[in-house]
Amino acid sequence: MRLRFLKPVVAAALPLAFVATSAAAQVSPIGPGQTVSGRLDTSDAQLGDDSYFDLYEYRGQPGEEIIVTMRSSNFDAYLQGGPAQGSDLSGEDSDDDSAGGTDARMSVTIGPSGVYRIRANSLGAGQTGAYALNLQSESAGSGVASLVAGQTVTGRLDTADAQLDDDSYFDLYEYRGQPGEVIVVTLRSSDFDAYLQGGAAQGADLNSQDSDDDSAGGTDARMSVTIGSSGVYRIRANSLGAGKTGAYTLNLQSESAGSGGGVSALSAGQTVAGRLDTADAQLGDDSYFDLYEYRGQPGEAIIVTMRSPDFDAYLQGGPAQGSDLTNDDSDDDGAGGTDARISVTIGSSGVYRVRANSLGAEQTGAYTLDLQSENATSGGGTNVVGAGQTVAGRLDTSDPQLADDSHYDTYYYDGSPGERLLITLTSPDFDTFLSWGQGEGAAFATIRLFTTTTTSPRPTTTAPETPIPNSRLR
Repeated sequence: MRLRFLKPVVAAALPLAFVATSAAAQVSPIGPGQTVSGRLDTSDAQLGDDSYFDLYEYRGQPGEEIIVTMRSSNFDAYLQGGPAQGSDLSGEDSDDDSAGGTDARMSVTIGPSGVYRIRANSLGAGQTGAYALNLQSESAGSGVASLVAGQTVTGRLDTADAQLDDDSYFDLYEYRGQPGEVIVVTLRSSDFDAYLQGGAAQGADLNSQDSDDDSAGGTDARMSVTIGSSGVYRIRANSLGAGKTGAYTLNLQSESAGSGGGVSALSAGQTVAGRLDTADAQLGDDSYFDLYEYRGQPGEAIIVTMRSPDFDAYLQGGPAQGSDLTNDDSDDDGAGGTDARISVTIGSSGVYRVRANSLGAEQTGAYTLDLQSENATSGGGTNVVGAGQTVAGRLDTSDPQLADDSHYDTYYYDGSPGERLLITLTSPDFDTFLSWGQGEGAAFATIRLFTTTTTSPRPTTTAPETPIPNSRLR
């Protein structure tokens, strides 16, 4: 379904809140061994039973066994899970109270795609509050902590840790990257002589292929390695001597072309505030860049926009290639002035990488990077809005006008047949008005509208309940 929303009013600022009462929500990543602190609130997406939910995605291995646990002292926790299906999931697993009391737990085996999505939900309608979501990989073995690119972990070797045959203690970490990716791992400690070992996963441990004692200077250790065909690399944070204990830091960086820089995750609807500086990786023309990765769906259309008040923004993008990207797309000023924008369709892998770059050599400064998923083809002057998203906009004299001389902005939403939507438009500056309808060739949707004025609320307006066809409308 593709919906077109026209709002004729006078010039002023407005927020537009768009909520889908089924399916779509922003997808957050979760790693093995990770506990996420989240919160269900009234701005979250809703299911048909009016319960709120957050959506998570775990990228593991086909056949991997995982345990997902959700706990909350504020509401009756409910879990749903299954493989990715468009912007949501195919609900194959669910649980209400297997973790005891009102807490939920699912033990599942990941399917052939290696991707598993999770809805953190409540059993009852309209329930809100804090929760904790934990994921453990049983196939990885107990005691394996996850590590992500760009992360520095603070840890401690103590007498409760596992020991090697030489009686040295160690902690075990796992990084899930890309085959052929080059990473740099650094272990530092002021309490003991640091020692690193690394290699591919082997049962609950690792196949020791790499090691280092003092390449980071003094008694600190560093390894630069290339990840094998599985994309999984494990690391032992260890000491050189037997029985040594104390604090340490462990850092992992993903090296890309040139100086090397980490790959940061980017989500649909997200705006990242970043900065190019002299510590960043450089291209052959001596320009600095930051590298981002979006994990979407094959054939998904996205728009990436980069803006900077400090330098001439330049974007490059394409599928992942080792620790960098294949440069298929680029733009200098598609967003106007010196700002850049690329509109692309994601290839068969579903993974798209973006270089946030400058046009000139050695330029530094602040920037913002925004990614929108636009599965529908929108025309010029339109905006894509996602479920659960609140857009801050402004009507002004440069906007298009209707026959009654009112200015308007146009938004598109790409949803699912039969999906129920709640759209709210508020402004302290003018009497708001919403129009809704179809993209070319599409059908009307069932939409509930609530409009407010600066003085008193208007009555609730409900759109005619016209059925949505059983196909996605483009």
